[in-house]
Amino acid sequence: MFTVIETPEFIVWSAKIWSDDERKEFMKSCLSDGKKRQQERMKTCNVDATGKKGDERKAFMSECLKKD
Repeated sequence: MFTVIETPEFIVWSAKIWSDDERKEFMKSCLSDGKKRQQERMKTCNVDATGKKGDERKAFMSECLKKD
């Protein structure tokens, strides 16, 4: 995690120093949240792609999965 301090002359970045356990817990939480969101997006896109086949489905899924 970074803290940004802006001044007229420059921007200072300050990194938080974490213990190994804190960092591991943060990364585990961060990555599992992203995985859950991707799985939910995949489920939704699969339902929306019903009836599409071949290149049409491939193009649709590609665009659908890119959305936030």
